[in-house]
Amino acid sequence: AQYDTLCADERSSYFLDARFNRALAYQSLGTGSAMDFAEAEFGVILEGEDEGYTQRALVQLGELHFDRGQYERAGQRSQQLLDDYPYSEYVDKAYMRLALSHQAVADLDSAVPAFLGVPASSPLFARARLGGGHSLLNERKFSEAAEVLETGLPRANDDTQRGSFNYLLGQAYSGQGDFSTALTRFTSALEFSVGAQLQEALRFSRGNAAFAVEAYDVAEEDFN
Repeated sequence: AQYDTLCADERSSYFLDARFNRALAYQSLGTGSAMDFAEAEFGVILEGEDEGYTQRALVQLGELHFDRGQYERAGQRSQQLLDDYPYSEYVDKAYMRLALSHQAVADLDSAVPAFLGVPASSPLFARARLGGGHSLLNERKFSEAAEVLETGLPRANDDTQRGSFNYLLGQAYSGQGDFSTALTRFTSALEFSVGAQLQEALRFSRGNAAFAVEAYDVAEEDFN
């Protein structure tokens, strides 16, 4: 109601801020009609001349379309921000949304450079490196995957990410036939608190790597 009151006076210095935040509030509701309203409001903001709010609206539209499964439109809005505002403070969010949009439709060739576009200064850097490394693994580009994952590991935000990085690094080194290094990575991953599903995958992968380097006691432990 407060936003509606502020949005009633277009001459108010608070008008644009209120309009943006009202759209944001509707977007957070997640219902079809609320999302429709938010999309329309963000669209109107894009037609204005305030570059700051235009950039923020593009970020939100990318998220909104993604959440609705409209991955092509999400990618388009993210690319629009990158093209029109290459030095925006939201570049990291745009690259991340663009990457996830490509990944969602299995366009990994396009997803990888978008993931790698997230700058090292961003709090999204580790997550983006995980995404890029995973995509490269799915393309069986094991050496490139290892390089990307190694640069991201020191920036991991928590034990879950550290476990995931080491697991994917183990897969990358296994793919290159370096089972000794893979075994070390899988073992490192098991030191962190990871979910039951990842732990099961880790045990199976480490068992295979251990068998390959004739560490039969470790292989027996994992397979059992």
